[in-house]
Amino acid sequence: MKTRTNVTHILSAFLCLVLIAGILPTSVFAATECGYIGIRGCAIPKAGAKPDFDVEENWPSQYTIMTVNWYKGSVSAANAVGGTETFQGNTVYIVEFEVWAKSGYSFTTDTNGYTTVEADVSPNYAEYGEFDAQVYNVYGKDNTKYLTVRYTFPKTEKLNSNDISSVTLTGLELPVHHLAADTSVSCSDYRVSTEVVWKNQDGSAFSGVFEYGKSYTAMIYLFVNNNCDFAKDYTHPLATSDKPMPAVTVTLDGETLSVVPDYTRNQFMRCLVASKVFKCEGKLVQNSIRISGVTEPTAGGAVSYSFNCDTSGYERLASMNDTTYYKGVAWRVDGGIYLETSKGTFDANETYQIVIRLKPMEGFEFDADSNGNTRMTATVNGKAAEVKSSKTEAIVTYTFPKTGNAVLDKVELGAVDAPEAGKSPDYSASYGANYGAANYNDKSTKNGVSWYNETDKRIMSTSDTFEEGKTYSVRITIWANDGYEFGYKSGSVNVAATVNGQNAEVSSRDKEEVTVYYTFPKIAEHKHAPLKVDEIKATCKEEGKKAYYFCPECGKNFEDSKCTKEITNINAWGVIPMLTHTGGKATCSEKAICKHCGDPYGDFGAHSYGSAWDYKDATGHAHTCKVCGSPDTIQPHSGGTATCGKSMKCAECKAEYGEVVQHQWSTDWAYKDGKGHARKCTLCGERDTVQEHTGGTADCQNKAKCADCGTEYGKLGEHKWSASWDYSDKKGHAHKCTVQGCSEHGDTEKHTPGAEATETSAQTCTVCQYVIEPTKSHKHDLKKVAEVKESCTESGMKQHFVCEGCGKLFSDSKGNTEITDTDTLVIPATGHKESKWRSDEDTHWKECTNKGCDAVTVEKEAHDFGENGKCKVCKYNPGSDETDTEETEPEETESEDTDPDTDGDTTDTNAPTDTTDGTAPADDPSDDKEQNASVTWIIVAAVAVIAVIGAIAAAVILKKKKKA
Repeated sequence: MKTRTNVTHILSAFLCLVLIAGILPTSVFAATECGYIGIRGCAIPKAGAKPDFDVEENWPSQYTIMTVNWYKGSVSAANAVGGTETFQGNTVYIVEFEVWAKSGYSFTTDTNGYTTVEADVSPNYAEYGEFDAQVYNVYGKDNTKYLTVRYTFPKTEKLNSNDISSVTLTGLELPVHHLAADTSVSCSDYRVSTEVVWKNQDGSAFSGVFEYGKSYTAMIYLFVNNNCDFAKDYTHPLATSDKPMPAVTVTLDGETLSVVPDYTRNQFMRCLVASKVFKCEGKLVQNSIRISGVTEPTAGGAVSYSFNCDTSGYERLASMNDTTYYKGVAWRVDGGIYLETSKGTFDANETYQIVIRLKPMEGFEFDADSNGNTRMTATVNGKAAEVKSSKTEAIVTYTFPKTGNAVLDKVELGAVDAPEAGKSPDYSASYGANYGAANYNDKSTKNGVSWYNETDKRIMSTSDTFEEGKTYSVRITIWANDGYEFGYKSGSVNVAATVNGQNAEVSSRDKEEVTVYYTFPKIAEHKHAPLKVDEIKATCKEEGKKAYYFCPECGKNFEDSKCTKEITNINAWGVIPMLTHTGGKATCSEKAICKHCGDPYGDFGAHSYGSAWDYKDATGHAHTCKVCGSPDTIQPHSGGTATCGKSMKCAECKAEYGEVVQHQWSTDWAYKDGKGHARKCTLCGERDTVQEHTGGTADCQNKAKCADCGTEYGKLGEHKWSASWDYSDKKGHAHKCTVQGCSEHGDTEKHTPGAEATETSAQTCTVCQYVIEPTKSHKHDLKKVAEVKESCTESGMKQHFVCEGCGKLFSDSKGNTEITDTDTLVIPATGHKESKWRSDEDTHWKECTNKGCDAVTVEKEAHDFGENGKCKVCKYNPGSDETDTEETEPEETESEDTDPDTDGDTTDTNAPTDTTDGTAPADDPSDDKEQNASVTWIIVAAVAVIAVIGAIAAAVILKKKKKA
């Protein structure tokens, strides 16, 4: 019983140890809490500077800054400040950060789920903890992973700009013909805004576009921003006590402008008007040409010389008229011969080019350099074209697609015999010059013509005849001649046709063939009225003919009086053969004489020929009959050889025969000399009559080339001078010869000098732009500008040198290194270094700790005491002996029960804020969390060890008891 009691005690102790371990804080196994956020590297807003978006986390292992946003005055999308904007003076700015806890960390919250995290924002690590920021739940309460940190900076410093005595303006475009006015100008001082207004020469308001040769006044209104002022001159003759004149120098692209105040816009001289008169001398450069309305060449189509200029500034060279150009427009075969203006239509299957010569209108010029090299583009009917130009003339060339065949839209057929009863169909017709009969032939078609019996609904064969009382139609298929095609649109025929002048139907399979259909009127029926034709007896001289019947109305013949058996071939029907001649004897010169009728009949008798070739003519030779002298069969001449001018001699009868051989002239001009050309006989080599060379055009480098044989002839031609002044030297300018290979130029004319050379511009010839005298060099007259030290609120300036002549800035006294960015001279104001909270028994405040500056950065305000007696803001404790929190930090007792007046804040805000190595302070709240976690794990380990020891002890005791 006693043993059991001991075991019971041991087990009870073990269970107590287990219970103690179970009630340990569960936070040991949860994410590590983060109660503090530090953001470093956020630059303080300063007037004229840009917002800083490049910041860092003080403890990047615990949280991440996801976004940085700036706002002016209040947090809203309308007040957001972009990265390219600059801060204004005397303005409140707010910076906002979205912060995410990293994996393994979460942000602390109170019992209601709202964040208890503290945060500060500072420009750098040396000023750690300067600005206490506000922290907000991003997505409502109970959110431990996402927070918003927000800090409102004090107003930026006011800009004391009463000393604005100079304004530099740049970038105003000078007047250019046909362009609208430029109203944008850049100002070197961000405190000055501008407005540009243009006036006509008479002072009236300008609108529209500039006109070449006229003068215009640019009035640039200058307004100061952020409570700044222009420098004032009360000693000016025009100044009064309440209306001073400006002591401000305004330059525009290096030129000084006249400046006057505009008191109508602001009675305190916060608006100035700088003005200058400009003459519109800038010609608008045309770098593209758009031509439309050019009629595309088609076979048989009319040659047109009209077109439209789709953009202004240029027009056709209307003065150019000759045999090939009409008002500056010419047509030519691709790369070949120009068409004469009298040519009315385009040919089929030919490629044509249009050549358009243009000139600029007044105030315009084409984009080309002084050597005539174009920098232009051109289109014709919306497609890219070739363009060559000088400043005063442009030549646009466009090649159209090949014309193809001429389109036939009308077919006229004639001479088609109308159907007549008993007659065969007519398979012939008359056709136009550009089309003809199709080569279709079979049992029902001849030459593409066929007939159809509309009454019996059948195709007629070529041997059929027409019948009375029936209707017939003709079908004629036609082929287009070479170079032509029939109208064919959207898969159907587009051709009108007539047959014998009557409208006919048309069908087509393609562009090369059409078929014409025409139906003739019905053939009328006929009643025969036969007349008997008596029989004719046969004789030795003529055949006889049987009796038959003939209808005079229809012209048909019949075997019987009732006209039931038609005789279709009257010549072959009913023939009675002639009687046969008889009697008499024939010789080679006379036939036999008929004993019945006395007429000769039959053949001649045989000839009696000799052996000599006693008959000769141009075709041959023969033997002659001894009786009648007629030749026997003529044998063709043969043998012998013909030469130029002589015929051949027959080897049998020795007679000359055949044609005299003519010269066989060569097809090319085989003979050429300086005077002309001729063809040579390919048989004997003799030359034909020499013809003079013709055609071709000579220039200064080449003689004329004969258009027939290609031989150069005659003398060299004249130079072809260009229209522009494309040659210049110090003596003058001239026109260069445009012939390829020629480097000559015409007579030199003296330059026309422009304005004298200055330090900013050279003296050039007003005609050819040749530089007569280069830009004069400038000697800088440098004046030292002493360094100005910076302070907490005022920017300083580095030492530098300024040229009193040109106004340029340099970093050295010799003017070797120019300063182009004046921002590099500015030494930024240091800004106040804000102290920790200072306090007395009634108030707390913050001061600047920089040497020599006693500014109060946060104005005094009354303490806000909590129930624990401490100020919620500065932690001042009136019960403490210390009153200045800068000198003594009040202690705060931390317990498990948090005073509700502290809003769940258990963090010591008066902990040290600076470390010598720039890292987090030793008493960082996150370090406390890590130390607490370590202690907790030690406790857990100790409990586990005790539990194991207790179990071992229990086992030993039980074993001893058993032994006992």
